[in-house]
Amino acid sequence: EDSTAGAKFELSYLNPIIFYRAIEQSNGSIDNAIIGLDILWNFAHRFSFYGQLMIDELKVNEATSGDGWWGNKFGWQLGVKYIDVFKIPNLDLQLEYNSIRPYIYQHETEFTNYAHYRQALAHPLGANLRELVGIIRYQPLKKLSLSTKMIISNYGEDSTSTNYGKDFMKDDRTHEMDFGNKIAQGINTNLTYFDFSASYMLRHNLYFDATMIYRNLDSDLASLSTDNAFISLSMRLNIRKRLHEF
Repeated sequence: EDSTAGAKFELSYLNPIIFYRAIEQSNGSIDNAIIGLDILWNFAHRFSFYGQLMIDELKVNEATSGDGWWGNKFGWQLGVKYIDVFKIPNLDLQLEYNSIRPYIYQHETEFTNYAHYRQALAHPLGANLRELVGIIRYQPLKKLSLSTKMIISNYGEDSTSTNYGKDFMKDDRTHEMDFGNKIAQGINTNLTYFDFSASYMLRHNLYFDATMIYRNLDSDLASLSTDNAFISLSMRLNIRKRLHEF
């Protein structure tokens, strides 16, 4: 048996042709399941439209009532990429919007939430947020790549004694209220992240990187507000560039 929840391995899961949720229901499983949808559409030889939808514990009558029931857990993403903007070779633009309702990644225990080793499996900011992302990439020379990125996020932070739905490690049964929930409830926080980077390939797979990052966090709780900027210089060999988007 599973020491964390008292469950045991079910032989019915060995069926090579399986309708998973039907087996779960017949076994009376306590497992948590979500539904996801991905879309991608390439058109006009220069554009790519993409999106994601994630649903958990959705009740249609509660979702359409507008009462902000806490259990309507869903998040969505829409984005577009524009390749060779205005027919300029190697100049690409990307815009993306993310919206995640409170409590979506929480569950009754930390063993069944949407996390792994206490780290987020989805958005690094957790839930209870809306976000706009803009990225420009340009390769003016064969060995030189430039990129600039701006991320603007608005979310509601939890305190140590409250659960407004951001922290995926908390028990969703401790939610603050059954109705009236909305995105960015709690300690309202605005995060602005900007970076500019240049990468030059000195030799095959040997890169020199220069990066400038600015990060501003403006919170209703003054003690949480920060304003930071730094510049980094680095070299890397045969590895991907590290990102600091948090």
